[in-house]
Amino acid sequence: MVNIIFYRKKSRSVIHRSWIFKHGLVRRHTTFHTKRGSVTVESEHFASMADCHLIGMRYIVMADFHADLEIQTGIDGDVWDIHGPHYDDVRFEQKDKRILVDAITHEKKEHVCVAEQYRTQAPHEHKTKEEERRSLHRICVVTDINKPVVIEKWQQCTRQMIAKIHKVHPKNLLQRVWSLYMKNSGKDI
Repeated sequence: MVNIIFYRKKSRSVIHRSWIFKHGLVRRHTTFHTKRGSVTVESEHFASMADCHLIGMRYIVMADFHADLEIQTGIDGDVWDIHGPHYDDVRFEQKDKRILVDAITHEKKEHVCVAEQYRTQAPHEHKTKEEERRSLHRICVVTDINKPVVIEKWQQCTRQMIAKIHKVHPKNLLQRVWSLYMKNSGKDI
């Protein structure tokens, strides 16, 4: 395990990062101090060793006041092409709380698909936002005092067509991702 702690004086935040190599986990704990109180964000990320195409993430947000949260998460096509154009055709699609992206590689004309979905038990408002080469979930939540808001999400990358991804029930994929997470980390979700 590797631990690093940062204190940022200007933003009045404390960041603690840890890497647990045995379980393939990256954890981050950040506390922000605002005029209204403190907000703490904990995150865990893992890449499955059983299926290298699955990535799971969990965010826990807690505030010592009623905080209005707006969380944007999604898929950004510009990140894919960070070192030059790799894809000729990129198509975004949103269905329920899933974002699906189908792209064709520049060199070999192969399909690459990425799917993302989130879940939370917290009452929230969900909107989708599409921009050029970006598709985002916009999740709005009002926190209860000192009660955690948990948001879990997964991403899967595959060389299948979007039509094949649509046939997989998203709940089954989430259960599969988090069962792998529990198996690797020994933690309950």
